[in-house]
Amino acid sequence: MRRVPALLITAGLLAATLTGCSSAANASCGVHPGDASKLVSVSGKFGKAQKLEFPTPINSKTLQRSTLKLGTGQQLQQGQPYHAMITLATGTSTKSAGAAEGLFVVSTTQYPGLAKSMECVPVGSRVVITGPAKSIFGADQATQIGFADDATAVAAVDVTRAYLARANGTPQPSHAGFPTVVLAPNGRPGIKVPTTPAPTKVKTETLKSGNGKVVKKGDIIIANYTQVQWSDNTVAASSWQNGGPVPWTVDTKPDRGTDVAPSALVGPLTGAKVGSQLVVLVPDDKKTGTTASAYVIDILGIV
Repeated sequence: MRRVPALLITAGLLAATLTGCSSAANASCGVHPGDASKLVSVSGKFGKAQKLEFPTPINSKTLQRSTLKLGTGQQLQQGQPYHAMITLATGTSTKSAGAAEGLFVVSTTQYPGLAKSMECVPVGSRVVITGPAKSIFGADQATQIGFADDATAVAAVDVTRAYLARANGTPQPSHAGFPTVVLAPNGRPGIKVPTTPAPTKVKTETLKSGNGKVVKKGDIIIANYTQVQWSDNTVAASSWQNGGPVPWTVDTKPDRGTDVAPSALVGPLTGAKVGSQLVVLVPDDKKTGTTASAYVIDILGIV
């Protein structure tokens, strides 16, 4: 089975608060069932490889979503990472055109139609999405995945789990010597480092104290982060800029194919709770040639 490229957590984020979403109907969030989506049936164990069935060809000129199984978990919102099994097909064949199981983000940046279709879908749901490939994935991404822009795409999505869209812990006072952090409405941090000398050792403060699970060494966490240089306050790296939350193994060795957290962050992350927002000061590292910096990290979940 060919795995769909670029569907994992590379999507950009635009967080928003959703209101008026009904778990019973799922129709108030903008995407409704249509003649095409109603024709699709899906078999297979929930969260595992899916088999799509529908009369061919089907033509979906608009974005449509039908709910085959309504979950009872939380409803997805813009900017939220979630775990899902997704199987794709073209409107001309029920044969799988690709599948991916893993971490996704409700994103309006790269996959506008997919994001719109997943808004307000409760965890535990199985939905079918139909529409022009370019509407679901965006023209460039549709081509990369292997669809012609105007071709009808069919997607079966099992939503197995969701993570936090942003740190939701209890605010804590900041300490002297740490950067000033101001959050945008979507949770993205703006960081202003102080004029004091650069840190000479790793220091940590908690801006939001979460009440979720405790992070242990070796865990794979889902995190949003921004790193700024201490010398000039420029952004050195940011998941907000680079496409969305990242999976980090909290260890010095990779595990299960995910990226490891920067080594200086392993200690501060270990023992922190999901929902927390941390500020970590990192000194110069002469071995790697990196200069002192400050991180702001949202711990969104543990895989």
